[in-house]
Amino acid sequence: MPATRPPLQSTSSAQVFGRGWLQSVGAVLEVWQRRCRSRCELARLISSGPHLIEDIGWPREHAHREVAKPFWRP
Repeated sequence: MPATRPPLQSTSSAQVFGRGWLQSVGAVLEVWQRRCRSRCELARLISSGPHLIEDIGWPREHAHREVAKPFWRP
């Protein structure tokens, strides 16, 4: 007589991957969002008052390079 298997149970992604995985993804998304906001604000400063960039101690070229970076790059 063949062995019987227990009934299948549904598992959530938190059970499969663990809660740490989900928290890590959330942390990465927060960092990306912060970078995006910062770079957008920097772009606004460049366009509205280029002298403000020099006031914070950054060369204009550095500010332009920072704004041009995609949000996933540090």
